[in-house]
Amino acid sequence: MQLKQFPLIGPIIGLVGIIIAVVIFIGVSVFIYKMFFKSLVQTSGLATAGNNLQNSGKEADAIILEMRESGLTVKEYSEVELLLEVHPKDRQPFHVKITTAIYRLHTHLFQPGAKLKVKYDPNDLSNVDIASTPVPPPAIGEKQAGDRLKQLDKLKNEGLVTEEEYKLKREEILREL
Repeated sequence: MQLKQFPLIGPIIGLVGIIIAVVIFIGVSVFIYKMFFKSLVQTSGLATAGNNLQNSGKEADAIILEMRESGLTVKEYSEVELLLEVHPKDRQPFHVKITTAIYRLHTHLFQPGAKLKVKYDPNDLSNVDIASTPVPPPAIGEKQAGDRLKQLDKLKNEGLVTEEEYKLKREEILREL
């Protein structure tokens, strides 16, 4: 009898339930974004304006030893874990593992053997940030050819091959590239 006096009470309660569910969903989504994804989107894997290490860190050369993608992608950035061998000018080389976000189309540059510039905190060697885009390592054939040409030059300088043998072998090595 009381329900007949308020025929819209059922749909109103249902609508209020839907609104509460949507508000909770939005709140949880914003919380997850702020906690997990915001810092990833703000980091590009290269120098960022707000990063103190980019302003006050010491620059060094580094070589990528390992690269693993975490599978986490936000917009156009992918999170990766890099194992770097850092070569400071004034101390012994050291290894460091960093997690950073890089532009998805640049992941092919972050491969083992690639060289790049980094900034590091001399008081905390685990605090390292990427300061340049990596330069990929030479292709295997190019590296072998360079080594072979150096070896051939050495043999010529030592008088172990003639000028004619030198020219023929040099042309052969260069054709293989």
